[in-house]
Amino acid sequence: EDAKGSDIVVITSGVARKPGQTRIDLAKINVGIIKSIAPQITAVCPDSLYVIVANPVDVLTYTFHKCTNVPTNRIIGSGTSLDTGRLRTRLSEIYKVSPLQIEANVLGEHGDSMFVAWSMAKIAGIPIDEYKKVMTVENSNINDYDKEEVSEYIRKSGATIIARKGATYNGVAAAVVNICKNIYLGIDNIICLSVLMQGEYGIKDVCISIPTLIGRDGIVSTLTPTLSKEEQELLVNSANAMRSVIDQIEL
Repeated sequence: EDAKGSDIVVITSGVARKPGQTRIDLAKINVGIIKSIAPQITAVCPDSLYVIVANPVDVLTYTFHKCTNVPTNRIIGSGTSLDTGRLRTRLSEIYKVSPLQIEANVLGEHGDSMFVAWSMAKIAGIPIDEYKKVMTVENSNINDYDKEEVSEYIRKSGATIIARKGATYNGVAAAVVNICKNIYLGIDNIICLSVLMQGEYGIKDVCISIPTLIGRDGIVSTLTPTLSKEEQELLVNSANAMRSVIDQIEL
């Protein structure tokens, strides 16, 4: 009842993964929590936008879609928004340029099967592989790097942070604040978010992250920029991984 009239409802409820606990076991527990929360909150906030943050976020976003009557455009999973932020920060360190100039995205599941869409990566509109070549002054400060090492860094960042300080709440909070700010202020912006796929890239009925335009009313549109053949395969594989988890859980 305290949430009545809210513009945005952020759902972070869920247990943390314990040592030795399988991903499926965690998903089953947190799906149960979402299923218990959903009818209670939607009863008092039928017109709110919902931002799902608890993990596994893609599975829980999908669960919220399936157990409520909330319109699709008003259900948003935080997805790979945090991973994308980490990627842009890492590339800004490598290229010695502001993260605001980095255009690069992490797509797919917020988890093991996510990947960097290198074919889309740009700095100030310049394809990232060409950036150093077009500089009029040789900049020896730009660090050499391996793309797979960067991808692995993004995939392992969460586990590394948890090992060092127990949780990733600061980064998650920053990502969620950014999502809510864009919604509340009506800043139509493109963020990698977990959305219900409805045919994008030939993928349906699963939630994974792709570039998504959001604004005051939630999801305005999903975007389907051209990916390389390998990236399209990685996206489909990520969707299949999510479907495999969903098929093992009673929704």
